[in-house]
Amino acid sequence: EINEIISFIKYKESNKNAHYISCLEGNYIEKLNKKSTEPKVKAQYKKIITNLNRNKQNYFLNEFGLYELLKSAIKK
Repeated sequence: EINEIISFIKYKESNKNAHYISCLEGNYIEKLNKKSTEPKVKAQYKKIITNLNRNKQNYFLNEFGLYELLKSAIKK
């Protein structure tokens, strides 16, 4: 699942109003941080950050962040 998300947030559209939103549920998202000592997790974290920096219109969220994003979008 995480590798699919990493690939998904690489996508970029010429239309700046198009966004790719990825949501990762569960405990694995807690492992993904810059302080992780696991080489695999560190590499995944770095790829996520790199892809999001290249594609600023994309989002990578947990279920709570997704809820807040959708709530915000509905208000607009």
